Amino acid sequence: MSCLTEIEGKTYAEKKENLRKFAVEWQQDSAENNLSWKEMIYWQGWFEQMGRRFGLLNEFRENGIC
Repeated sequence: MSCLTEIEGKTYAEKKENLRKFAVEWQQDSAENNLSWKEMIYWQGWFEQMGRRFGLLNEFRENGIC
């Protein structure tokens, strides 16, 4: 998994959909790999910030992403 700062896409809707897709991929990858507590805390914060920005925070919380 790489460290992301920006989500790709030209429009808000494209970025939102790309973030949603990335979250699903991240959830699958994190289930297969052992992440350290530090990595988990980083990603939890990142997904919380991005979830707020793109209106996905409730969805991420419901799915255990953050």
